Amino acid sequence: MFSLAVSSARHQWRNLLGSAVALACGIGLLSATLLVIVSAQPRPPAQYADADIVVASEVLGETYNSTPVRKPWDESTENSVVARLGQVDGVASVVPSSVFPAQLVEGDRVLTPTDRDDPLGHNISSSTLGGNRIIAGSPPVEAGQIVAPESSGLVVGDSTALVTAAGRTDVIVAGLAQGRSVYVDDATARTLSGGATTIGVILDEGADTDSVRAEFAAIVGASGDVLTGDDLVAIESSADRGARNIGSQLLGAMGLLAATITVFIVATTFAFTVTQRRRELGLLRAVGATPGQVRRMLLAEAVVIGAVSSVVGSMLGCASAPMLGGWMRDAGMLPAGWELSITAMPVLASVVTGLVVAVTGVWFASRRATQVQPMESLREAQAERSPMTRARWIAGGIGVVAAFGFAAAGATSGSGGSTASFAVAAVMSAIVGATALGPVYLPRLIRVFVRGSSPTAELVRAESSHGVRRVSSVLSPILVLVGFAVMLTGLIDTMDKAFGETASAAVPSELVVSPGEGTPALSLDVVDTVRSYGGSVVAPVATMLVYGERALDVWGIDTAALSSMGLTTDEGSVDRLAPGTAVLDADAASRLGVGVGAAVPTVFPDGAQELLEVVAVVSGGPVFSYVDTQTALAHDRVAMTPLLYVDGVEHAALTDALAGTGARVETPEQYESAGNAEDARLLGLFELALVGLSLGFAALAVANTMLMATSDRRPAFTLLHRIGATRRQILGVVAAEAAVVAVISAVLGAVLAWPALAGVAAGLADDLGTSVSLEVRWSAVAGVGAVSLVIALGSALLPAARLIRSAGAAR
Repeated sequence: MFSLAVSSARHQWRNLLGSAVALACGIGLLSATLLVIVSAQPRPPAQYADADIVVASEVLGETYNSTPVRKPWDESTENSVVARLGQVDGVASVVPSSVFPAQLVEGDRVLTPTDRDDPLGHNISSSTLGGNRIIAGSPPVEAGQIVAPESSGLVVGDSTALVTAAGRTDVIVAGLAQGRSVYVDDATARTLSGGATTIGVILDEGADTDSVRAEFAAIVGASGDVLTGDDLVAIESSADRGARNIGSQLLGAMGLLAATITVFIVATTFAFTVTQRRRELGLLRAVGATPGQVRRMLLAEAVVIGAVSSVVGSMLGCASAPMLGGWMRDAGMLPAGWELSITAMPVLASVVTGLVVAVTGVWFASRRATQVQPMESLREAQAERSPMTRARWIAGGIGVVAAFGFAAAGATSGSGGSTASFAVAAVMSAIVGATALGPVYLPRLIRVFVRGSSPTAELVRAESSHGVRRVSSVLSPILVLVGFAVMLTGLIDTMDKAFGETASAAVPSELVVSPGEGTPALSLDVVDTVRSYGGSVVAPVATMLVYGERALDVWGIDTAALSSMGLTTDEGSVDRLAPGTAVLDADAASRLGVGVGAAVPTVFPDGAQELLEVVAVVSGGPVFSYVDTQTALAHDRVAMTPLLYVDGVEHAALTDALAGTGARVETPEQYESAGNAEDARLLGLFELALVGLSLGFAALAVANTMLMATSDRRPAFTLLHRIGATRRQILGVVAAEAAVVAVISAVLGAVLAWPALAGVAAGLADDLGTSVSLEVRWSAVAGVGAVSLVIALGSALLPAARLIRSAGAAR
């Protein structure tokens, strides 16, 4: 049976080529995504590359991306731990690592771009632990000297400005180093940081790491962790974790989309192939083949095609993974230090997936093949049997019912997020139903759209009725593509505008002073300059508190300033904010399960613990919690001002006053637009990747179907020629049919997505308490529709022209 399947696959290679190419492309993409994902797994930080052991302090809680927040050692504890670790046999050096927010600037130009999750300041001794080596000059030996990163463009001896939580100071470049870090002398680093949370240890050559680690564990006890080897991923930076989380979402979506569409293409191709091979399968039945043998032959063909295509696809994946990963790394969707590592497991998993996809796609078609009767071998007529199988009716019915169900659930949902989820489910269900039921309504729609009594119109209507399966196969991928494009762009744009307008309306001031691009916070001199202009200035300081085990963003702010922000007070009174109290956002209160009057156990960044009384619960604020300014500053040495809300000062005057500082003076609308720029950039990349991927697979699906279907039209083309039709007229009929089906598919895809998007807008309006307009990027949708039309025309005309030439129908 297997040899027969190989022979059959070799004979049918033209019809199966599309499936093989689609499967190879799908597995190639899957293999590339798996390789990138595996290569992006947490790795020990490069800054500890030469450390044999790292001792990390106690974990207080975790941030939103699961990064541990550790308690810094105070100076006496740090010195005691360093001394005790250094007394262990086999220890060569013990180096505490002090990390703090730092940036080098020249006027408005940021020389070392960063953000809050990626502090660049380090003590010079920590450079011996690995990663960044001094390549020019000498280490800093006193305050006012630094080692700058080579990427800053500075040279030894240059003067520049160093911005930290303590303010802006002029410094001299004593040396240059690899990487992105800014190094200062150890004493200065100690005053600028909140305290070290890690201590790197380098052992003597030949020392027993395990025995030293055991002694370290006895010294540290329950107040910290002793890490070696792969355990060092526990101190991975928050910036790397965040980038990898973003990339994993895109890679997961790409892999799922590739697998789903590949199954769809393979199943469609083999279903079409079974229809074309009815006489061949009937002949096999006539000579004694059982239905089971026919099915096993088709499944064996799938194994042959799947094996070859999967191997080719995995090779393509290995070749394309560096490009995919490099693009994502440069776009900020993977850690900055990402490097490709090709391992056997992702490649093997891709090959196995390819075999499963091929067999799964063929399984459904093989069930229909077993229904072919021996008498089919005697049939000469090429008229299609009804393409509406029981499976199509069931799938179509389930899709339609599910679409109405999800739409109804979304309309009654009280949450904007739930409404969006229901909308996506409704659109996808509607597309599934419309695709499955295509043979029922598509010929009727074609007759409605193609009017008139011209020969071309008559032939288009007749050909679409005769070749229902062919035109339905063109409908499906374009319907999915346009519906997906409308849903994705509409969902993103509608939510972006709604939240952007709501956020800008919630800004409680005429102007906002914010850090420039690549700057995590405002320096003290900027705050002082703004205050000197009079007016009303709200100057919060950003810190972090641990409630339970969750670290939440917190602002330290004065009572009067908090009252002026215009937040919606759900419970209590913000006027009661004082030392020993906290104001919680409604979301934070819900997560913690507390309300006004509750005493919440709280851990500050320096490890101090205190019960804070909840005096108010508010909505519409920028952070999860608020404490008084003095409390925040007392427990967080690196707390900085993230922005300023300013009233009563002229825009132009303040802009001139802050020239050369890198700070931006903006209206609420400008501030929200700039703040959303990074999210918009990432969402744009998501759209580009997913819509582009869908477009590529849609082109494969349409081209594959039309290539197979055109061979069945040889008798029709020959007959048209014999009754006087020219080659140009025949191609005109083919083009008209393809164009009409493509336009109907595109319009139908947009129509199916529209009601669900309207539900999203309505749900967001209820959730936000304001009117929300439906936004769809019609230029992008029109572009996708135009490309779909070109794909349909090219896929129909190219094989038709070749068939007409080979058959001599145009002569």
